[in-house]
Amino acid sequence: MAKLAILAGLLVALLAIADASTVTTTVIEENAASRRHQGGQMEQCRQEIEGRQFRQCQMYLTMGQMQGGRRGGRSHNDAIENPQQEQYMWECCEEMNDVMPMCRCDAIQEAVEMAMYEPQYQGQGMEEVMRMAMNLPKMCKWTEPTMCDMRPVVV
Repeated sequence: MAKLAILAGLLVALLAIADASTVTTTVIEENAASRRHQGGQMEQCRQEIEGRQFRQCQMYLTMGQMQGGRRGGRSHNDAIENPQQEQYMWECCEEMNDVMPMCRCDAIQEAVEMAMYEPQYQGQGMEEVMRMAMNLPKMCKWTEPTMCDMRPVVV
């Protein structure tokens, strides 16, 4: 009888171990599937952006770059003081409306990088450009994305 109880206990323990390893395997497979999905999204965005210039966005960002030092601590909620810059902003929003929402932050990053490599700017006003780029989704009144994290541009 005691042997039967020990055998039953071992059987329960083996079933518990087998069940735990199944859960672990499932989690690993889900994580791998998630990485494959993200990689596919990155490739899709790269193709979406490739070859596009985003000239209106570059103009919007570089105007802010030129005026960055004169504006002081203006927040992104304030109205844009320069009518030409506001026009560029709305045209930039239109440019970005042609980009899939999941790729817009990557497209904005691309516009920032293109703007910062313009010979007349060469990294001046970087903080202002980054602030403007991060808040562009809010200024464009998009529901997705609502804000973009920008990577610093090394010029």
